[in-house]
Amino acid sequence: LQSQHIKSGEIYSYQVQRTFASDHWNTICLPFDVSQKALNEAMGNCTLRKFAKKVEDNVLSFENADAIEAGVPYLISPSVEVKNPIFSNVVYKDVEPLKVQDETGKYAFVGTFDPVNLNVDGSDLFLLANGNLAKPKSEEVSQMYGMRAYFKINEQSSSSAKQITYAIDCGSETVNGIQSVPS
Repeated sequence: LQSQHIKSGEIYSYQVQRTFASDHWNTICLPFDVSQKALNEAMGNCTLRKFAKKVEDNVLSFENADAIEAGVPYLISPSVEVKNPIFSNVVYKDVEPLKVQDETGKYAFVGTFDPVNLNVDGSDLFLLANGNLAKPKSEEVSQMYGMRAYFKINEQSSSSAKQITYAIDCGSETVNGIQSVPS
């Protein structure tokens, strides 16, 4: 972002270069606050969830959110596909993306503004379009683009051959079949 000459406290219109699918949850983390009104203007009708910091029996709980807070990672699902949304009149904040952990410290939902290389040992998982959580297949394909979020699992050992299945509870709906995919 600094390479784009964006300054903290200044007002911008910012276009996020990506497609948000309507048929599954997407991750998002932005360096500016987005009000509910501005979110609806940029993304249309959408559902937004934030990590509730609770995990029980490998079910990660997410709760309703109305607006985006700078640096906080979210799950978002627009009612229709949205390509390259523009967030108008937003104030860039000089904040770091957050690592939102559960109360045990074993699970985290981690935001990123810039591309990041995920660990390939199964401790860093990303959300696939089919609803599964997956680890990168190799170091060559471990990069995640910015303005997204990933899951950090500190519970399993990297040598564990056992496949662990996760679910995401988003309040009114539970997304089943979220699982780490063995390499």
